[in-house]
Amino acid sequence: MSLIGFRKERPSDLQVSEPPKKKQKISQTSKKQNTTVTCVTLPREKLLVFSRPQLDEFVANVTKGRSLTKEEKKEVSRQRKLIKNRNSAAASRQRKKQHQDSLESKHLELLNQQNSLKERISSLETSN
Repeated sequence: MSLIGFRKERPSDLQVSEPPKKKQKISQTSKKQNTTVTCVTLPREKLLVFSRPQLDEFVANVTKGRSLTKEEKKEVSRQRKLIKNRNSAAASRQRKKQHQDSLESKHLELLNQQNSLKERISSLETSN
């Protein structure tokens, strides 16, 4: 059996090429970073009930006039963001509830209007 067009390659004919390079992935830190506990770190329970002015007052009392370290500034900033986000979420829920209530009242109003129009139509039909 002969193979037409088949060429047996010799080892010297083979070209050695480098394996394809893999794309390097840039490592990103996960969103749940382990934060270092500093003197300005509040427990979660207290953080949930603190407002931003209360947090600022707490930080001022803890530091007693000294400047904050880089880690402490980062932690205070993170805590402020958590408080701001909590307040924003609460305001969003309140707006959503008000919108829902207004839609429900509008729905009831339209149902009443529809019933009154049906009654009017039926009274006009009986009079004719």
